[in-house]
Amino acid sequence: MVTAVLLILGALSPLLMREPEQPANPVALPVISIPPLPTVIATPAPVGSPGVLRAVRQARKATPAPVLLGPADKAGLPDLVGAYCRATYGGLTLAASTADGWVCARLGQGNTAVDMDAMCRHRYGAAAWADLGDESDPRSWRCYRDGP
Repeated sequence: MVTAVLLILGALSPLLMREPEQPANPVALPVISIPPLPTVIATPAPVGSPGVLRAVRQARKATPAPVLLGPADKAGLPDLVGAYCRATYGGLTLAASTADGWVCARLGQGNTAVDMDAMCRHRYGAAAWADLGDESDPRSWRCYRDGP
């Protein structure tokens, strides 16, 4: 076994030790030039300048105000979330507000976080989306759609 390895190494050593051959016709690499970066830096207009304020006013006009779909107040949210939980996870499911948000609590199973956008779409249609009015109040969720 050792003899066979030594014979193979002896036969390969001249191949490994020789100088690499230069190609007969070397291929020239293409030359790529990259233009220099611009040195002039555009400075934004001051916040109080008329152009900036006009742009903001136009953007506000172009974006219609969202339309409130519901619930009308904090008291209506638990019923809305509860209906979504029962429709999604079955009749023995309750909606519960936790420190992390709303969950669907299923009897004998774990809690599942409520996707509030999905809950709004379930009740008000595909164009609905959810928004949290007050981050410290989980009952401040409301469903909206984009304005007219």
